[in-house]
Amino acid sequence: MHLLDRVNNKPQPPADWSRPVPKVDNGYKKVWAILADFLSSATQQVFDYTRVHSDRSMMESALANVKIDIRTETIKKGSPHTLRLIKTQGAFERNLKDWKVDVALLEKVELYLK
Repeated sequence: MHLLDRVNNKPQPPADWSRPVPKVDNGYKKVWAILADFLSSATQQVFDYTRVHSDRSMMESALANVKIDIRTETIKKGSPHTLRLIKTQGAFERNLKDWKVDVALLEKVELYLK
């Protein structure tokens, strides 16, 4: 893609909090079934998964094996502990950062050509 085309197409944040369910066949079908409603929700940004350690670890492994805008934190209050999943805007933020680099590069090119 041409630099000017990239600069003229500034990334936009997602319209809502829905995220696509990854299309994977890696043995984590149960995890993605659990997360499907959360991921497809346009308004729900946080999902608490209170389960034993092995179930939480399986969910963390499933998330680690795909590129998805979710961060996790473990809440160690009570037993069993809770794995909190939080939707992020990581892809948008990365695209915006790249766009800003492209804008700066284009400005340098334009100064050079003057």
